[in-house]
Amino acid sequence: MSFLLVGCRIPPDIKEEVFCKAIQEGGEEEWDYMFNVYVSGQGSEQAAALQSLACTNRLWVISRYLEYILDPSNIRQQDASRAFDTLLGNTMAFYPTFDYLLEKWEFLVIE
Repeated sequence: MSFLLVGCRIPPDIKEEVFCKAIQEGGEEEWDYMFNVYVSGQGSEQAAALQSLACTNRLWVISRYLEYILDPSNIRQQDASRAFDTLLGNTMAFYPTFDYLLEKWEFLVIE
């Protein structure tokens, strides 16, 4: 995607929608780029990036993201519940996320 190379400025009021559309229409490269925005971005950009990571329709990316959420070296603990919430709001990700939460329930409750 051209915005990856150019680094254009996106107006703040549409940033989440633009990021989400990039993830929906893109592939692994775009998802990895957005993950790096979450990891190294600033403030509202991090929040928009975290929100958009759940916009993917690729099941293998959803599975990877689910594993990232419980790894504090990838997703900060304070962001984990928001990450799960956004995945549950994605119709393609709802059932894989629900199954994952059931599978990890004991870990989630004890931690």
